[in-house]
Amino acid sequence: MVEPRRVSVIVTTYNWPEALDRVLDSLAAQTWPAFEVVVADDGSGPVTRELVEDWRKRFPVPLRHAWQPDEGFRAARVRNLGAACATGDYLIFIDGDCLCLPGFVEAHARAAEMGWFATGRRAQVRKAASARLLSESLAPYRLPRWRLMLESPYWLQTRYAQLLPLPAMEKVRRTAHVDDTRKAESCNFALWARDFAAVAGFDERFHGFGCEDVDLALRLLRYGLKRKSLEHLEPVLHLFHPRKAALETTKALLAETRADPSRIQATRSLFTEDAA
Repeated sequence: MVEPRRVSVIVTTYNWPEALDRVLDSLAAQTWPAFEVVVADDGSGPVTRELVEDWRKRFPVPLRHAWQPDEGFRAARVRNLGAACATGDYLIFIDGDCLCLPGFVEAHARAAEMGWFATGRRAQVRKAASARLLSESLAPYRLPRWRLMLESPYWLQTRYAQLLPLPAMEKVRRTAHVDDTRKAESCNFALWARDFAAVAGFDERFHGFGCEDVDLALRLLRYGLKRKSLEHLEPVLHLFHPRKAALETTKALLAETRADPSRIQATRSLFTEDAA
């Protein structure tokens, strides 16, 4: 294992400042000191900008705000923008509705390994519990995991097993299968910055919801990396919102990548010389 010199946590957000406020609060309580946070903002209004500026004044680590104009759902591009603004040699991607337990960054940093990228999962917080977390400014995510489970009624979620701190569930699962992109979600996704740049990051042709994270995982595997799963090591707590389905257009783009085994770099990206 080679621990990164500095970790960059890239938080994707769009016009949900109440959730982003809780996410930043959770990141302010991390046990790992050598990291920074980049808010990758897909066109939010001034309330989000003011929130980030307010947090910047009191945040324990560097905090940056990377913003792009609102031209529809462009999470792929704004994640690339966040990565381009990051200074860390290791990148962790989460979403602006995913709360991190205190050991989240440390778990990823200690699991970092050359030649591998890592994927985690999210534990879904139920609707009523999410509303309380936001309206009452509760912070059960700042508790150690065992206290979160035993003492707080606010963490209630549908994937209970993902929070169980059992030794058998703490093992990092490794896979070398070239097509194993199952459960690869950008709400909890980490890799070395140089590997991200080598495949040109997320493919910005994914304009609309869905599939851009699976596309990235597939291209990283083709690049020669192996994948490790941190599914039970340190999941994020995902605030409730109505579920979305991947668009037919983004599913078609993913199908193109699957059908072309030579495709490793993103077709359109800030990290390619001919980026549009």
